[in-house]
Amino acid sequence: MNLKGHIILIISFLIGAGSVFAKEFDSQEILKKELISVLSQKYRSAEIKLTSDVKSEKSLPLKGEVILMKDQSGIASFRVGIDLVYVAYQATIDAWVANRRIHPKEILKENDFRREKINVAHGLNSKFKDLIVRTSRSIEGLEAKQSILSGNYVLLNGIQKKSDISRGEKIKVILRSGNLSVTTDGVAQESGFIGKKIRVMSDATKKNLLGKIESLGLVEVSL
Repeated sequence: MNLKGHIILIISFLIGAGSVFAKEFDSQEILKKELISVLSQKYRSAEIKLTSDVKSEKSLPLKGEVILMKDQSGIASFRVGIDLVYVAYQATIDAWVANRRIHPKEILKENDFRREKINVAHGLNSKFKDLIVRTSRSIEGLEAKQSILSGNYVLLNGIQKKSDISRGEKIKVILRSGNLSVTTDGVAQESGFIGKKIRVMSDATKKNLLGKIESLGLVEVSL
């Protein structure tokens, strides 16, 4: 057999193998389960619910790998083999929603929030789906970095661990130069955490200095 004959034989084998191993969807229910599985990979930790029958340019059965092609405003299109199908859906998550306005620097208490199901399949919810804080994560004792309006959900970039030193807090400042050191009072000009550097105003120098937070209420400045 010549080279051309070998190539034709290999192609014929691959086509035959594809028809054997390709998934076949001969009912709406079977196809829906596969579409939910594919959507779940995009919307992790969300509950996927199809809100319409699957619409196809070709009648069932369909055969082939299911690939998500486009997802917009709660309508998803998929390629199944060489055919296109469409379906409407919801992707809901359990999120923390504020019962009242939360102010910057305020320490969060869970009783100031409620658990609410949010559909992240369309609109602004879809854009923020990876930032919305799920109720599986505790927010008790965290600090608001920005205002959270009543009725709004909590975003990951809008909260943080409570600062070890807060801006405006009265602190002790160690001014160190070689083996010499002087401890003076001061005021933190920034918020920060132990091990990080912040700017402070020392009563002794009346200047803004950059120092490292050594412990609660204590910042060391190297001169």
